[in-house]
Amino acid sequence: MYKQTIIECGVSDDADYEWIFEQAMHNTLSNYFDVTKKMNIDAEFTKSFEDNLVSGLTLKVEAKFKDQVDLAAFKLACGDDLPHWKYNEKEMRFV
Repeated sequence: MYKQTIIECGVSDDADYEWIFEQAMHNTLSNYFDVTKKMNIDAEFTKSFEDNLVSGLTLKVEAKFKDQVDLAAFKLACGDDLPHWKYNEKEMRFV
């Protein structure tokens, strides 16, 4: 299994902000969903949270590929702007 981190960003653990980060994640990932669909790339996207006492809660989204060819095609199509490290409030997405 080959992986590419898409989002790795600190987020608030306050439940009042959960919907904001879910929407930002959806807005960010929609482009990557389109790329994998158009290029017929077999990818599985997974979301996880890491809790660190010093830095707080970190949202991590990874794309997992079965072979290197799909990973390489994905990287070529999506450029070198990965992973997204911070949240942009105006655009409501991770950049």
